[in-house]
Amino acid sequence: MRNLLHAVFFRWKKSKCLWIGAAVMAASSALSCISIYRIGAKYEMQMPWDGQLFGGVWLVGIMIAVFCSMFVGTEYSDGTIRNKIIAGHARGTIYLMNFLFCAAAGVLFFAVAVFAAFITGVLLMDQAALTAKELCLFAADGVLMCVATAAVGTLICMLIPNKAYAAVTGILLMLIFLFAGSYLVSRLGEPEMYETYEFVADGEPLESQVAPNPLYLSGTQRSVCEFMADALPGGQAYQLANQAVARPYRILWCAAVETIVMNAAGIWFFRRKDLN
Repeated sequence: MRNLLHAVFFRWKKSKCLWIGAAVMAASSALSCISIYRIGAKYEMQMPWDGQLFGGVWLVGIMIAVFCSMFVGTEYSDGTIRNKIIAGHARGTIYLMNFLFCAAAGVLFFAVAVFAAFITGVLLMDQAALTAKELCLFAADGVLMCVATAAVGTLICMLIPNKAYAAVTGILLMLIFLFAGSYLVSRLGEPEMYETYEFVADGEPLESQVAPNPLYLSGTQRSVCEFMADALPGGQAYQLANQAVARPYRILWCAAVETIVMNAAGIWFFRRKDLN
């Protein structure tokens, strides 16, 4: 197992996809910080340096999907997986080694994005909005989110040998997660009540009334949407990118459970997969 792990991570150093992905994440985060700084300077607003610290997290899922498809797809196309099985390595071990490699790549993407945002933000802005506890919790949420996303990507790519099909499937799934997460978080942000105004002829408001918001979610419906927003990788990424994490501890255990479930399911299916 040690030799297998060493061989897998040896490919890390030579993976162009890995380092290109890291460069894209760094550039995306830096540009996001610069954009926020320019908006603040234009309107003479004080912008916190950590306001976009996790702003590039939404892109991590897509980068992980691309990387997993390239790495695992190459293992299939080169016959590496078949050779490992012939050499006597268990299928479960092979699966977990690939997952560890993809998870490490995902964490690297996240770390590079945060570091680039940190450097850019500190150089351009001079105040912080997050406390040390919030910063640590958000960072832990981001790391586990990347690990859980890598578990999903590994499952897809280990079961779909074709590199192109795996890449398209993974990217589409990550985009669906992102759209679903943003929709859920926006719906949860709807206020319970809103003000309505009656206007006179000259356009001045005459009086305001408070009315219930029909888009507000309550009861069981709200609880289910909150859980889905915290459980879906896209919901986790959207909350982190906007620093609107309301339940950071739930995200931690949701990501941990997802990682375990996805890997267990992936190993079960991979053991029964015909590689001929």
